[in-house]
Amino acid sequence: MERRKKVEREDYQYESPTLKAVRNALYSMLNGHYRNPGILLSPMRFAMGKELSYCTYRTNE
Repeated sequence: MERRKKVEREDYQYESPTLKAVRNALYSMLNGHYRNPGILLSPMRFAMGKELSYCTYRTNE
């Protein structure tokens, strides 16, 4: 949904207000240790990137 809006508007900085609220809620519930929520395919699953002091990597833990 958000990606389609970015392309339609030709504004790649656009963030859906609804998705932004969900992201903020997830960050606050997880104490900021995880970032970049998204859906991974094959197999389909929800994943977030784990914040480390030296890098961020994608995980589905």
